[in-house]
Amino acid sequence: MDRISELPDDVLAIIISCLTLKQAAATSLISTRWRNLWNKHYSSFLDFDGSTIVDGLRSQYMDVFDSLTKDYLDDVSEIRRVNFVAWVNRVLQAHHCATIQRFRVIFDLMDVPDHVINEWIQIAASKNVQCLELDFSCFGTRCLSSTNSYSFLSCSNCHFRSLKTLSLNNVGISKERLESLLDESPNLEELNVTRYSLPTGNLKIYSRSLKRLTIELQNDFELADHNISAPNLLSLTYYSWYSHKSKLVLEYVPKLNYLDIDCYQWCHVQSHLSQLQEILLNKPSDDFVINETELPNLKKFTLKNCKINDASFSSFVAFLQSAPLLENVTIETWYIKLTDAWRNATEGHCYRNLKSVKFVGYEVETDIEIIRFFLSRAPLLEKIIIDTIPQYMMGYNEIYYRESSGNLEIRERTLNCIYKLMHRGSDITRDYNKIVVL
Repeated sequence: MDRISELPDDVLAIIISCLTLKQAAATSLISTRWRNLWNKHYSSFLDFDGSTIVDGLRSQYMDVFDSLTKDYLDDVSEIRRVNFVAWVNRVLQAHHCATIQRFRVIFDLMDVPDHVINEWIQIAASKNVQCLELDFSCFGTRCLSSTNSYSFLSCSNCHFRSLKTLSLNNVGISKERLESLLDESPNLEELNVTRYSLPTGNLKIYSRSLKRLTIELQNDFELADHNISAPNLLSLTYYSWYSHKSKLVLEYVPKLNYLDIDCYQWCHVQSHLSQLQEILLNKPSDDFVINETELPNLKKFTLKNCKINDASFSSFVAFLQSAPLLENVTIETWYIKLTDAWRNATEGHCYRNLKSVKFVGYEVETDIEIIRFFLSRAPLLEKIIIDTIPQYMMGYNEIYYRESSGNLEIRERTLNCIYKLMHRGSDITRDYNKIVVL
C-alpha cells in the first residue's frame, strides 16, 4: 500500500474534495482502501455536464438538411439522452455523502419524465445543496414540436433552506412556484432564470437575501408588471423578448448598483439611476434618445446591439456628461450613420475621468471621427479598444471570423485610417499608442 493510502480518512476526504466528479469516482480503482471513499466523502461538486455532447450533436444537426439524416440524429440524441440519465442515476445511487455543495445538470432532457428529474433535485435538496444549476437547452426537430418540457419541481416536498444559488436555463416554472420558491429559500443570494416562458399575469419577486438576479423571458402574452423588492439586491439583469408588453417595477432596491436592461424598460427605472455604478443598455434604436439625468456614481456604461445616428449619439454623449466619475464606455453597434450635425451638439463636452473606450462592430469610414472626439475630450484617457468583428458575430464562430480574410482586410483598413488620423494634427499624435485594434 502506498503512503497516501495510509493517511486517515479525514485527510483523504480533503484530497478527494479537490477533484472533479469523474476524478473522484476514478479513485475507487486505486485500491480497496479507496473503493468506497469518494461516495462517502465527495460533496464538492456533482457536475453532470453533457454540454460537449449536446454541442457536438447540434453542430452535426446544423450541417445537414435532408429529413432522413435529421431523423437519424434525433435517434442518436435519444440514445445519448438515455445514457446520460442512466449515468446521473448511477452516480446518485452510489453517492452516500450527507451533503452536496453544488449540483449541476447540463443536457437536452426533452421528453425525460418530470419525476426522474424531480428525484435528482429531491436528493440534492435533502443533502442541503447550496448551488443548483439546471440547463436543459435543446435542439433538433423534437425541440420545436414537443410540448413535454420539464416544469421545475412539480413535487412539493422539497425544501431549500441551504440554497444560495439557483440557475434555471430552458426550464419551465410557474410564477406561483417561482414566488413560493423565494419564500422557501431564506439564504438564496443569486437567482438566474433564462430562456423562460412566463404564463400570463404579474410576477412578484420579493426576497430579503437576494443579491444577484437575472431574468430572461421568452414570451409574455399580455401586459404585465414584474415587481421586484429586494433590499440587498446588488445586480439586476432583465430581458424580455416582448419587452413592450412587460413593465419592470423596482419597488425597493436601495443597494442596486448594476443594471442590465433593454431600452423598453429604460423609462421605468429613471428614479434609480443615481445609485448605479454600472449600466448596460440593450437594443436602443437609432431614434432612441437618452435624456440627461444625474449620475453621481456611474463608473461604467455599455450600449449593446445599438443603432446610432446624429440624434441618438448626441444624446448619448450628453448623457455621459452627467456622470462625473465615469471611467469606462463600451459601444457595441451593428449600424452607424452620422453626418456633421452631431459635432455642434457636443461642443464643450468633457469627460474628465474617462480612462477606457471600446468599440465593437467598428465601421472604418464612420467611426474614425468618434475616436477623434473621445481622444480630444478625455484628458485622462488611457486606451481605445477597437474590435472590428461585427457585434452579431460575438460568441458565434468568433474565433474563425477573426482569422478570416474579410476581417483581416477590415483590420488593415482600420489601422491605415488611424495612422492618417494621427498625422492630421500634432495635438493627438502622442495618443497613437493608446489605440488597440483587435
